[in-house]
Amino acid sequence: MTTPTLDPRLLELLELHQDLTLRRLADPDPEERDCLTEQMESVRQRMREIEDDNRVPAST
Repeated sequence: MTTPTLDPRLLELLELHQDLTLRRLADPDPEERDCLTEQMESVRQRMREIEDDNRVPAST
Protein backbone atom coordinates (compact mmCIF):
# COMPACT_ATOMS: atom_id res chain seq x y z
CA MET A 1 0.00 0.00 0.00
CA THR A 2 1.37 3.37 -1.01
CA THR A 3 1.12 6.39 1.24
CA PRO A 4 -0.22 9.38 -0.69
CA THR A 5 2.05 12.39 -0.77
CA LEU A 6 0.99 16.00 -0.70
CA ASP A 7 1.91 18.07 -3.73
CA PRO A 8 4.65 20.48 -2.53
CA ARG A 9 2.80 23.34 -4.23
CA LEU A 10 -0.25 22.59 -2.09
CA LEU A 11 1.83 22.55 1.07
CA GLU A 12 3.30 25.94 0.17
CA LEU A 13 -0.17 27.36 -0.53
CA LEU A 14 -1.52 25.93 2.73
CA GLU A 15 1.25 27.69 4.63
CA LEU A 16 0.53 30.94 2.77
CA HIS A 17 -3.19 30.61 3.50
CA GLN A 18 -2.47 30.04 7.19
CA ASP A 19 -0.25 33.15 7.29
CA LEU A 20 -2.92 35.25 5.57
CA THR A 21 -5.56 33.94 7.97
CA LEU A 22 -3.52 34.88 11.03
CA ARG A 23 -2.72 38.32 9.60
CA ARG A 24 -6.40 38.87 8.80
CA LEU A 25 -7.46 37.91 12.32
CA ALA A 26 -4.90 40.28 13.84
CA ASP A 27 -5.55 43.32 11.62
CA PRO A 28 -8.04 45.89 12.95
CA ASP A 29 -8.29 47.75 9.60
CA PRO A 30 -11.40 46.61 7.67
CA GLU A 31 -9.88 47.54 4.30
CA GLU A 32 -6.75 45.52 5.00
CA ARG A 33 -8.88 42.57 6.16
CA ASP A 34 -10.84 42.76 2.89
CA CYS A 35 -7.58 42.74 0.94
CA LEU A 36 -6.33 39.72 2.89
CA THR A 37 -9.66 37.96 2.33
CA GLU A 38 -9.28 38.46 -1.43
CA GLN A 39 -5.74 37.07 -1.27
CA MET A 40 -7.01 34.07 0.69
CA GLU A 41 -9.66 33.38 -1.95
CA SER A 42 -7.00 33.59 -4.66
CA VAL A 43 -4.88 31.05 -2.78
CA ARG A 44 -7.89 28.74 -2.37
CA GLN A 45 -8.58 28.98 -6.12
CA ARG A 46 -4.98 28.07 -6.95
CA MET A 47 -5.22 25.12 -4.55
CA ARG A 48 -8.38 23.90 -6.30
CA GLU A 49 -6.65 24.18 -9.68
CA ILE A 50 -3.69 22.11 -8.46
CA GLU A 51 -6.03 19.52 -6.96
CA ASP A 52 -7.91 19.32 -10.27
CA ASP A 53 -4.63 18.89 -12.16
CA ASN A 54 -3.59 16.08 -9.81
CA ARG A 55 -6.91 14.28 -9.83
CA VAL A 56 -6.74 10.81 -11.31
CA PRO A 57 -9.49 10.32 -13.88
CA ALA A 58 -12.05 7.71 -12.90
CA SER A 59 -11.76 4.58 -14.96
CA THR A 60 -14.82 3.73 -17.01
